[in-house]
Amino acid sequence: MSKKHYVNNKLLQEEMIKYQQSLRDCASQGKEEPRASDYIGKCILDIANRYSTKPKFYSYSKAWKDEMIPDGIENCIKYGLKNYNPEKFFNPLAYFTEIIHWSFVRRIKREKKEQYKKLKCQIDNELLEKLASNKYMSNENEIADHLIKDFEAKMIEDKKKRNVKKGIELFIE
Repeated sequence: MSKKHYVNNKLLQEEMIKYQQSLRDCASQGKEEPRASDYIGKCILDIANRYSTKPKFYSYSKAWKDEMIPDGIENCIKYGLKNYNPEKFFNPLAYFTEIIHWSFVRRIKREKKEQYKKLKCQIDNELLEKLASNKYMSNENEIADHLIKDFEAKMIEDKKKRNVKKGIELFIE
């Protein structure tokens, strides 16, 4: 007895093969790109919605997830449909899941950066107000301070990683 999956990978592969063939036919005839089938669209939507429920995304707010899901769908449509090669890839479910995963990661990074900017601006404004009225007391907003410090530490760590010498650079001084 086989397990029922939310996406039929075999059928999705067949639909992707048909879609890729129609892309090639339209390109050779100079026609407009065809739309993907409703089944492909439904599968991409199901994959994105299902992937957002994974435990690794549990702690993110509904507002963030409401941004992540459309990002994943958009990336699949923009890049995944055209670049899918049925001769190279035999698992479209994994292919689209990977695209969705990295679009979620990019969205999380953008949201964290925006959160950092808002908190930094808020703290700077509060600091200016307190300094102007001589009421400055430290450690009033520990959560915001923690988020800002974490984000700044991550930025420093990323900068160090980008500046690491690689390959032949290690030998040239």
